[in-house]
Amino acid sequence: TKRLQLNFWQNFNDYADNNRDFTKIFSLRKPQAQHWYDLSVGTSAYHISLTVNTQKKLITASIWINDNKDLFQKFLKDKEDIEKDFNSKLYWNNNATKSSAFGITANIDISQENNWKSAFDWLCEMSIKLKFIVNKYDK
Repeated sequence: TKRLQLNFWQNFNDYADNNRDFTKIFSLRKPQAQHWYDLSVGTSAYHISLTVNTQKKLITASIWINDNKDLFQKFLKDKEDIEKDFNSKLYWNNNATKSSAFGITANIDISQENNWKSAFDWLCEMSIKLKFIVNKYDK
């Protein structure tokens, strides 16, 4: 699984590096053999977290708020508008002691390499949408 994750994120980097809309907004980071890949959004309060789950065959793009329940509530109060802008229902998770998150998941099995391009497209598109959302609602 670690080798698969590293290979997936290395290929994601190569793919994203050729996506102008993505590279205008985000800096790529060194891929690691882990199930997540974080993107900075210009604040330490939160970041975009991209994750892969090979067991459940899911990929996720979310806003990960480190230690600020008030900030999560601020986004949550705009939930309807955010989901309308996103054109999709999102998941909202405030159950952890310190961190909270909201985002979107897709059923994509990354253990099948022929699914990678659609996974990369989706992750890039969702990252851009999430960045737009936080810029609009974190005022």
